Amino acid sequence: MAVLIIGAGNLGCALAADLCYRNHQVSLWTHPHHYGNSAILRDQGLKAKGAVSGHFWPTVHSDLGDALKSARSVFVTIPSKAGAREELSSYLNHYDLTEKLLFWVPGHMSSLLGNTIATDATIEVSTAPYGCRWEDGAIYVKAIKNIIEIASLNPLSEETRSEVSSLFPRDVEWRANILDVALLNTNVIFHPATVIMNADRIRNQEDFYFYKDGMTKEVCDKMELLDEVRIKIVERFGFQVLRTIDLDNRWYGMSEPDLESFARKSPSHNATKGMPKDMKHRYLTEDCRILPLFKELALMFDIDTGIIEWVLDNASELANEDFNETGITLEKLGMGEISPEHLIAKWGV
Repeated sequence: MAVLIIGAGNLGCALAADLCYRNHQVSLWTHPHHYGNSAILRDQGLKAKGAVSGHFWPTVHSDLGDALKSARSVFVTIPSKAGAREELSSYLNHYDLTEKLLFWVPGHMSSLLGNTIATDATIEVSTAPYGCRWEDGAIYVKAIKNIIEIASLNPLSEETRSEVSSLFPRDVEWRANILDVALLNTNVIFHPATVIMNADRIRNQEDFYFYKDGMTKEVCDKMELLDEVRIKIVERFGFQVLRTIDLDNRWYGMSEPDLESFARKSPSHNATKGMPKDMKHRYLTEDCRILPLFKELALMFDIDTGIIEWVLDNASELANEDFNETGITLEKLGMGEISPEHLIAKWGV
């Protein structure tokens, strides 16, 4: 299949390498002001190591219109930082995507941000299918997740579902809807609290492993509190309850009893150190962006939001960005006036 990947960061490069390895026709496009690794890929090709290895030559486009012409599928892999995906949506709306499959990875309710794009199918994905890092001029695919949760914005035929599933490296699980999928992203649980509680180490450029050194019992206690709020929201909508530890165990083929043990023992997460270099890292600027939505949903259902407010307040101060303002909210998703009852009727199962 002809696949266009938008974005050439860690995820975009891992996805490109995997799809090339599986003999798809792969091309990439990047925003002219956020070109990632696209220049390297154009001049030197894409080198991959780890769970996917090889030297691949995806086509690198500079013009979005040209990039879209031959593609059947379009994967958006750019971070969901403030305004980035809204801007991209406005670009995409200038083109006819009615015969294309559009994927948002991870989803973060991006289908509803900005103007809705008419497509053959719009798919949101819970998380990146890979654990990956750009390292020494190559994309290091540390792990391929065993299963990925996905949902479509609108109902799909079995034929289209099969076509969608074929693009993922391993199993997919179709979930109830895109809100169900958004509530399964665990980065918001793992990353912000760890950055907050290791802020001095990061500022001092201390050399440490983000997972096994940074995620102490005290950090993991905060993570568990945040996960409890997420689970209570999931329960209100009647979605299947999966704790963060359940999700990560099944993604990575592990059986750890809690988040602290997982962070300490996960081979892929500790294959590189992974600590942020500053407070503008995606662990804050992307992973906190869904939290205002979680906060609004919790408040609607009388769920205590103290731990969410702790994360938002501290992360906003560290990143010098008010995530309550820049984050995803019901209003930005076109549901600013919706009541709890109508919200459950619309999204619940």
